[in-house]
Amino acid sequence: MDAEKKGSNYINLSFIPTGSVEVESLLSTAKYIATDYRARLLPVTLEMLMFLKHNCRFWDVSHVHEALQLPDKQIKMATAAIKLFKVVIFGATGGTGLELCRQAAEAGHTVTAYVRSPEKLAIKHPNIVCVKGTLEDAAAVEAAVRDKDAVLVALGSRSLLTRDTACSAGTRVILDAMKNTGVRRIVVCSSFGVGPDNRKLVPWFLRILLYNALIDKDDQEADIQKSDVDWIIARPVGLVDEPARGNIHVEPSGSIPVPCLRISRADVAAFMLGQLEDRTYVHKTPTLCWSV
Repeated sequence: MDAEKKGSNYINLSFIPTGSVEVESLLSTAKYIATDYRARLLPVTLEMLMFLKHNCRFWDVSHVHEALQLPDKQIKMATAAIKLFKVVIFGATGGTGLELCRQAAEAGHTVTAYVRSPEKLAIKHPNIVCVKGTLEDAAAVEAAVRDKDAVLVALGSRSLLTRDTACSAGTRVILDAMKNTGVRRIVVCSSFGVGPDNRKLVPWFLRILLYNALIDKDDQEADIQKSDVDWIIARPVGLVDEPARGNIHVEPSGSIPVPCLRISRADVAAFMLGQLEDRTYVHKTPTLCWSV
């Protein structure tokens, strides 16, 4: 009860069917908590796994016990199957960018955070290399992109009051760098309401407030979609600074009303990192929100 009053970091398990994606995701990682891989998992994930393990009267999680008792050889084989990536993150000092850095580093990926102001990168981790540079410096951007497995973009507008091209102009430089270096995968955080005929999905007062920012995002998405890379554009609804819940509703079309107009930056970052290899949403613009 106290945890509920203070605000919990956990998924509300009472509303999740035992066969849901969230539960299956937890169970699929259970076999790793007995290995060194546990250091790469979020503490909340570990605690939820242990909750499931010790509350079998509520959940049919016998395979969690089986996973924890795998022979060492099988555990090593399973751990070896986890693919780690070298990624570069643009917009790393923003709210979503910081979550991308944190989660990617904790998952074991090698992270290059390309930032204008390194002092704003409020996270330190052995897996994070901070590179100072601007998006106007094409040579520096290309150097940051070179030899990476994927590019993560979480750029935001610098001003809501004036016409700003930070997202679109910066993304064009990134796309050119990808073309020159042969990097194929790019995962971009855009915004709900971006795209042809999608403004009507946004409340009228937000359309006015975000008028300039949404135009820049329109241009950004148009350039990405014209490129020949393997792009994924996530369109989250209203972003909030709350812990990840894990109950992400993904609307593949990205162009119809959604059940909720809120989602945490942590959940958006988790979704984006999940696209490093998955091809489900390649060349798609999924809308992200919390499930009701």
